[in-house]
Amino acid sequence: MGILQKSIAGFLVNITIRFTIFLFVLCMLFQLISCSKEKLPDAGGTSLSKVIIRNKDRDIIFTSDYIYNFNNQLSQISSKQNQGVEGENQTLSYDPLGKYIAYKSTNELFGDIYLYEFQYGTNGKIKRANSTPFLANLATDDYVFTYDIKGRIISDSIVNRGTNFVTFYHTYLYDERDNVVNYQLFRRFGNDFQLFDKVTYTYDEKQNPYYKNGVQLFVGGNPSVLFLSRNNIIGSVSNGVSSIPGFYEYTYYSNGYVRTSKAGYINNGQTTEYYYQ
Repeated sequence: MGILQKSIAGFLVNITIRFTIFLFVLCMLFQLISCSKEKLPDAGGTSLSKVIIRNKDRDIIFTSDYIYNFNNQLSQISSKQNQGVEGENQTLSYDPLGKYIAYKSTNELFGDIYLYEFQYGTNGKIKRANSTPFLANLATDDYVFTYDIKGRIISDSIVNRGTNFVTFYHTYLYDERDNVVNYQLFRRFGNDFQLFDKVTYTYDEKQNPYYKNGVQLFVGGNPSVLFLSRNNIIGSVSNGVSSIPGFYEYTYYSNGYVRTSKAGYINNGQTTEYYYQ
């Protein structure tokens, strides 16, 4: 065999060995990824069915059960706290066509607490939530909502029921993934409004457990960024002050939905567990 032929043969053998090693490494990597995915538990569905909050000693301090009607619409949230001693129910009502029309809160000890009834605008979105308090000394406010062209809530105004004046309003700015990245709170001072709080948020890329029914919860007297964003909050900056690392730590199910969340320095290390159907 000539020198040229030997060189070509050696080159081909070398290429073959390298390619074989590459395929072996690629195969092992694929198996490793596959095994990692297989270890993640199955969520069993995408509709939130139960939330359990435990303290740092793993004792249950709060539970919520999410109940759906025959149209798979969220119809009730049944909550227990103080080791099951105190309970509260939120009832979501719909008209015969499936339109969301009311949200009522009821306490097991005190009975009905408040009711929000909704008015719709020409865009088919809820434009106002009118409140009715049921307890003698309970003061409630109405809410007015505005939306962007994508149908996302970009502001809510808190309206005093007695004076019909706006006392506070919030604004929300979204990223391309439908997450609120900037929140601002304006408070009335005399005839003017002044910026009272400003928060920016960062997120992971997984599904927020509350997002599916978030707007329904938001307009029912629960105006929180948590209900408006598609993904899960991993950090925030409030008025220029950053949250420390580990703002939230998450584990996930195989479909990417949150399994647990732990607030490192908030609420003394509480852990929240999420279950789906």
